[in-house]
Amino acid sequence: MLKTHRHLSVRLFLFAFALLTWPHSMHAQTANTIVALTNLRPAAKRDDSILAQRAVASLEQLRAAVVVYSSYDTFESDGTLARVPLQTFADKLNQVTAEVESIISQLADAKLRTQLSNSLYSYRDGVFWWAKLDQQKVVKVADLHAGFTTIAPAERFFTSTVPYRVVAHWRQANKYLLRAQKLIAGAKTTGSRQSSIVF
Repeated sequence: MLKTHRHLSVRLFLFAFALLTWPHSMHAQTANTIVALTNLRPAAKRDDSILAQRAVASLEQLRAAVVVYSSYDTFESDGTLARVPLQTFADKLNQVTAEVESIISQLADAKLRTQLSNSLYSYRDGVFWWAKLDQQKVVKVADLHAGFTTIAPAERFFTSTVPYRVVAHWRQANKYLLRAQKLIAGAKTTGSRQSSIVF
């Protein structure tokens, strides 16, 4: 009977001790979890940064293949859309799209995903219009009725705007790519600051 009473007293004491120390142990566990998560954040940012740099390097290959004009006046004086033929660029775009879309799907940073996606899809849209321009150079035999073609003024105007659409998309792609590079540089700076903090 005394033994049972002693066991009961010990159990009650342990239960009371657990109740009293519970908030402190929960606080310690929460603090440990916060420290662990804080330590993981720079690592996740580093991973994002490495992946994003790969995407940027791929997009830079596309930028190197086209001519990015500072203004439409500059384009009008030069008139060159790219440094490579359309088919060469389209093939390169297909390769880059496969790689960059795969990388974008793994990025945690939504802003970075957006800028990289916008840059990639601006190149894609530019190629779409460039292909339209290339098709217009081909004159179909069926269109040559009595030695002349009839082109409506609206169609002539539309045709004249196509090169400017291509130039606009190259400029947009470059703008988004530069934004992505700034975000990566900012993440590196933040990551280096956080890694210097000792807990």
